[in-house]
Amino acid sequence: MKTKMKAIIYIAYFMCVTYIIILSLLAAHFSSAFWASQWIGSYISFFYPFILNTNITIALAFGTIPVAVISVGFYRLSGISRSRFYLTKGIIIGVPAFLCFCAALLLAYETAIRVIFRSF
Repeated sequence: MKTKMKAIIYIAYFMCVTYIIILSLLAAHFSSAFWASQWIGSYISFFYPFILNTNITIALAFGTIPVAVISVGFYRLSGISRSRFYLTKGIIIGVPAFLCFCAALLLAYETAIRVIFRSF
């Protein structure tokens, strides 16, 4: 039973990591595409990178809790807490959860700013 749970956690963790890497690379690409002026054509294409980056931020923010739970499960079940460099490996394992948490903070900040400035 424990080996099945380990396999499930490992697969889920690596799926989450690939999901976060793909979304982060897309966000970086669309940011650089905007500054390189590849979106000139109409007024809608000018804002296209911002719309996609907002959607990517929302997708990362919704993944915060599941990624954090899966990261903790991966850390516990893989036996890293008993290894030699447990702190370094633990930080590396926690990076995807940290990225998702930063996206959630950014989304909360943007929402709070919009609510505050809407009232004036």
